[in-house]
Amino acid sequence: MEPKVFRPMELKSSMIMAGLFTVGGIIAAVRLVRGDFSNFLDALGVGWLIILPFMLNLGLGKVVVDDRGILSWRPLWRKMYLWQDISDITVEEKSSRSNGAFRIRIYRHNGRPRWLAAPYVGLRASEKWFAEFYRQADDIKARWRAATGTTGEAETQR
Repeated sequence: MEPKVFRPMELKSSMIMAGLFTVGGIIAAVRLVRGDFSNFLDALGVGWLIILPFMLNLGLGKVVVDDRGILSWRPLWRKMYLWQDISDITVEEKSSRSNGAFRIRIYRHNGRPRWLAAPYVGLRASEKWFAEFYRQADDIKARWRAATGTTGEAETQR
């Protein structure tokens, strides 16, 4: 089986936002060092530099699916899930305070369930993005079934 990489569908927009946060933060930091620190936007810009690593950790996440299993990767952590350790793969809504996304969750035989770093789609995304997300989720499930010989009966029981 050829390895396949899945990335967040909003990768381009998150990189644009990260670039804007970086530029704003650097400008605010330079103003602070020069002593020109004067208003709320300067304070906010310095705060953006603090938020930036967390934003990049979410935006740069990816999942690599190969013969061995699923590698869920983010800049701050990586986790490998072997095919034989996975008991089920589902698509679930992960939300809080009306914000959230549909994400892929894997259930393991001997551990708690885990969310994959990618792909995911926002609750208010377009039909085109929903279709692409479900196509990617179905591809991951099909690869799991092919690797383990599982029929996916556990999915219908949830």
